[in-house]
Amino acid sequence: MSSLDLKQRVSLKAERYKVAWASDDEKSELLKDVLAMANAHRDGTG
Repeated sequence: MSSLDLKQRVSLKAERYKVAWASDDEKSELLKDVLAMANAHRDGTG
């Protein structure tokens, strides 16, 4: 896999998620991203 392929597949967060003392909106942002990763389709995974 080339670095260009990796950049097209991976989106990195610039900041850490707030977990302790997080508002409901902040928690929902984390949950949304976790579900997106869980539902992401990759070719050749079985």
